[in-house]
Amino acid sequence: MIEDLKPYPETRDSGLAWLGEIPAHWEIARSKRLFRQRKEFARPDDEQLSATQAYGVIPQATYEARTGYRVVKISMHLEKRRHVEADDFVISMRSFEGGLERAWSAGAIRSSYVVLKPQPEAEAGFFQYLFKSAPYINALRGTANYIRDGQDLNFGNFCNVDIPLVPAEEQQAIAHFLGWATNRLDRAIKAKRRIIALLNEQKQAIIHRAVTRGLDPSVPLKDSGVPWLGEIPEHWEVKRLRMLVDRIDQGVSPLAVGFLAEGDS
Repeated sequence: MIEDLKPYPETRDSGLAWLGEIPAHWEIARSKRLFRQRKEFARPDDEQLSATQAYGVIPQATYEARTGYRVVKISMHLEKRRHVEADDFVISMRSFEGGLERAWSAGAIRSSYVVLKPQPEAEAGFFQYLFKSAPYINALRGTANYIRDGQDLNFGNFCNVDIPLVPAEEQQAIAHFLGWATNRLDRAIKAKRRIIALLNEQKQAIIHRAVTRGLDPSVPLKDSGVPWLGEIPEHWEVKRLRMLVDRIDQGVSPLAVGFLAEGDS
């Protein structure tokens, strides 16, 4: 897919410091043109949702199943919660850190959150990535003094950051490409983490063998008499730890033992 990408024939200055140059045929639009504030109150059968930076806006039960953490359930003033539809976006209390969150299912969320309803010109998949980009988050952060005053982001902050208006088909193509690319990278990261974990295990094994068996694999061994230590080189000794140190701090077991390798004093 990457091989099929071609540069745009012409670009221009967007006029937005956070955005820089854009393809010449793209437009710049006011945020409130592409997103309206959804002000509907929760419906009686709405499922409670959680706004998360890692997973977007998902049912609380789904979040608990994925993470193993329990979520504090709202039990009062349920009628004041906000209704959310799938593909809406939510401005959470931490959007200044991680961007706006896409809703993956319908339900209800806390009344302190702002819910944004995409208009027909806005493709949710495209803005899912735009609203998580570092330049956009920095632009959002600069719209007010809410950090100093302890305020939450609101619809006014959102409206103060203009955004690109991209042809619908192009929004879909970009979203499709980014979904493919990020999934590919996520798999690569997961594979690298497995390799790192195996290398860490190998490192620990090398360290353990060196400090309990020495460096000569052919040296005769004997039972150390210490269960956790097992066999040690025949010429090594096992001693009480208090014989090897001047002081044992409180909390260290008096039964702890050490051993002397050749050359130790």
